[in-house]
Amino acid sequence: MSSAFVDVELPSDRDRSGVAVVLAQVRPTQWHAGLRYESDGATRLVHLAWYFDLQFGDRTGFVDASFRDQLAAINLDLLPFQVESVVAMCDAIERWPQPTRYGTSIEKLDINTNGSIPAQSEFTCATFVLALLKAGGVTLVDLATWSAPTEEDRAWQEKIADALATHLRELLPTLRGELAKVAAQDLEAFERREGVGSPRVRPLQLGGAALCESEQRPVGYELAERRASEVPAALVRPRDSTPSAEPP
Repeated sequence: MSSAFVDVELPSDRDRSGVAVVLAQVRPTQWHAGLRYESDGATRLVHLAWYFDLQFGDRTGFVDASFRDQLAAINLDLLPFQVESVVAMCDAIERWPQPTRYGTSIEKLDINTNGSIPAQSEFTCATFVLALLKAGGVTLVDLATWSAPTEEDRAWQEKIADALATHLRELLPTLRGELAKVAAQDLEAFERREGVGSPRVRPLQLGGAALCESEQRPVGYELAERRASEVPAALVRPRDSTPSAEPP
């Protein structure tokens, strides 16, 4: 999946707080999420691209070539000390390279305050952003209010489970030791479609929560879902929107 992304320069905006939820429409009905921040004077972006594929970069493969205009950067309403805390967490995770599991459960969204990620943790692109913010002291949403998955959510989860199972069958021969053990266990779980039926935080709902003011946090499901409809209006065009190359 991550191979469908190409490098684009993120748009600049004068009023950014230093931390923003970034959303890209990578397919007509599929969105991808990451977190933009400022570290040592440089714009950085972190996103969970796929299984064992947590990416950091100043120009990162984030947007699909065919939808590269569809990029939204939603600045979070944060106090300066919160910005510092979230940025420090991003830096800590980047300094501590570790395999990060992709999965659809919302029950295992843990990141330790030292930047380490417990072996049992698993995330989607959207829930990784939530967990990262929470580890930095910002609880953006109230997951206890999240609705049961829709039929569309279940279909997406089934598709993801099948895609992950296919990916891990290809990946397993290249892994050794503990990583191989973890991936083998996950392969069995995906083949059983574990996680299908779990509440799903969609990237657009993450964006809806990001649009809310700090006083509204943690944002409940209904408010996040209602404000999610505003995200497409926040779409902005990268400075260079001329396709430079076809994705591999």
